[in-house]
Amino acid sequence: MMKQEYIVKILPTKLKRFGITWLSVILVLSAGGPVGLSSGKASAEPASFAGKEVQPSPVTVGASVYADVYFPKKLRIHDIQGVAHRSPYEGQKVADIEGVVTMVKGSSFYIQEMDDQVDQDEKTSEAILVYKPSHGAQVGDEVRVSGSVKEYTERTYGSKPIDLTTTEIVASSVKVIANDRPLPSPILLGEQGRVMPTSVVDHDGMTVFDPQEDGLDFFESLEGMRVELKDATVIGPYGYEIPVRIDNGPNTGEVVTEAGGLMLTERSLNPQRILIDAKPSTSLKTGDRFAGPITGVVSYSFSNYKLLPERMPDVVPGGLQPANTRLLRDDRKLTVASFNVENFDPGDGKRIDQLGQAIAVNLNHRYHRIAGSAG
Repeated sequence: MMKQEYIVKILPTKLKRFGITWLSVILVLSAGGPVGLSSGKASAEPASFAGKEVQPSPVTVGASVYADVYFPKKLRIHDIQGVAHRSPYEGQKVADIEGVVTMVKGSSFYIQEMDDQVDQDEKTSEAILVYKPSHGAQVGDEVRVSGSVKEYTERTYGSKPIDLTTTEIVASSVKVIANDRPLPSPILLGEQGRVMPTSVVDHDGMTVFDPQEDGLDFFESLEGMRVELKDATVIGPYGYEIPVRIDNGPNTGEVVTEAGGLMLTERSLNPQRILIDAKPSTSLKTGDRFAGPITGVVSYSFSNYKLLPERMPDVVPGGLQPANTRLLRDDRKLTVASFNVENFDPGDGKRIDQLGQAIAVNLNHRYHRIAGSAG
């Protein structure tokens, strides 16, 4: 094999073993044709460059051949997440992405940068979802993940086939390099931490990434990360998730109802409402509080960002009771009340008693007429 062919075909392959992924070779021509290597082979020592970004510089190979060798910057999770809803590395392969496992969800798990590896840009998430069946990873494992970057469309409603995506690594390999590592510190949300937008969900068609103004961008910047909620207050009954609010500081523009819920207004669309993706151990109602902080991972599904809690604190009842009407009987007036009976089931005796109590006591049985609306 000619020495020129060795440089063009074989040398790049050998150097790739040392993490060198780009190589340009300049052959110095003489009257007699290409000048070859003095020894017919080349070598590289990568140990001193591990984890460093090195500026390109000519390296003499033999007497008259020069190679510009680039040692690429090691990718971190925040590089993959980028400053956007979709990864700048979408569809590309990545190798040896490091992080600590913070939560396991079946065939997937979340990893997050250790505290000393985060960047200084709050717009970039420091965590990412990893998909690999039979991965064997456990919370607290420090891992290196290799695979392809994908924007995964989470479960959503049948009426909304197009929804936001979750950035994930579809892993080809997961290497556990340490166990029982401390979990990265959670980001505190609210007045004493990262203040959430309260008026705008998205006003620019997601063309400008602005977590300080847009609620969608704010939670995207925390995608997959551990966050903490202090003094979370329940603002509605449990359906599939628990809706809560936290103290977001003064002058936020949010309007709180007398019962403690959030009111939707033209100037306050309430993107700061947080859904806790967990079933409560006891029944909940508006005004109830949690006895301790809630720590969990920011996820997305069914058209909502939500929190996957690591554990649920005890519930402190808020003492809220159903309101009674303030209207007084007047024989000269007709009072009409609308009542949503929530898909009323005639076979549900307990529900019938509750509805009867509401009509007879809370709505005042002395009404001349009550109009019901089946929901």
